[in-house]
Amino acid sequence: MELFEEIPDPRRPGGNIQHKLVDLLVIILLGVICGCETWIEIEDYAHAKYEWLKTILELPGGVSSNDTYRRLMTRMLPQKLEEAYRQWVLPYVGGCIGKHIAIDGKTICTASNYRLSNEETPEGKLHIISAWVREDGISLGQIKTDEKSNEITAIPKMLDTLDVKGAVVAIDAMGCQVDIAEKIIDREANYLLALKKNQLNLYESVEEYFKWARTEPIEKKQLKEYSYEEHEHGRHVYRTVEVCNDVSWIETVREWKRLSSIVCVTRKGEREGRQTEETAYYISSREWEADEMAKHIQGH
Repeated sequence: MELFEEIPDPRRPGGNIQHKLVDLLVIILLGVICGCETWIEIEDYAHAKYEWLKTILELPGGVSSNDTYRRLMTRMLPQKLEEAYRQWVLPYVGGCIGKHIAIDGKTICTASNYRLSNEETPEGKLHIISAWVREDGISLGQIKTDEKSNEITAIPKMLDTLDVKGAVVAIDAMGCQVDIAEKIIDREANYLLALKKNQLNLYESVEEYFKWARTEPIEKKQLKEYSYEEHEHGRHVYRTVEVCNDVSWIETVREWKRLSSIVCVTRKGEREGRQTEETAYYISSREWEADEMAKHIQGH
């Protein structure tokens, strides 16, 4: 609650303020944690838990109306709430040295102004980029974007606000950008980026290399390889991870800051009675053993 006390009150000074900002924010937070999805539900939660809430909050004006919660949050600066959240989770995460941080964007189809204002007509979808620390099972932070295409510009901004020193930052193909790789290195972390055809020249070079290396006896010995089997949605899946830690031959190697390894993951399984095979490629700023890389791929 001390962190909430540092958040500026957006309400008009001298107005008819009956409820403390800290009380309102704590009730909203607890309500959301308990599954509340509308302001009416948060008000109902506050009434149901009123006696208990009185043991931790002052509540000089009793339980506020759902409109009070709504008006407050429409005036709040999201950045201030995000800063408070990051300070809140910091003791649970500690340092990120050696940890796997997955940065991922998701469109939340059920999040709209309908849920926030209790109106009948939703106005749109909410797209969020979050940084998830796998080892701690907690989000380091998140940022809202207008649409998925804005991830490329939003990710560097979010990295500027996070302490990722010593971590392995994993991002899907949308984040496989020269500038993002450089930003991760500048933040004293290592990158693990999914490689797809949005980086066509690099993708084709890596794809052709692994096809050739498997047929060339001398080169094949240079590959680090690890295979494992796991259950996935009731199916057996067999994965092979191949790592090459020599990237000097890649024409664009200098464009990617500290590019040190390329990775191929082959996934074989059975779906609806048919054998399936999928291949994925990654680039990284670290040299890897194949079994070590497999653990990070599983968390990607």
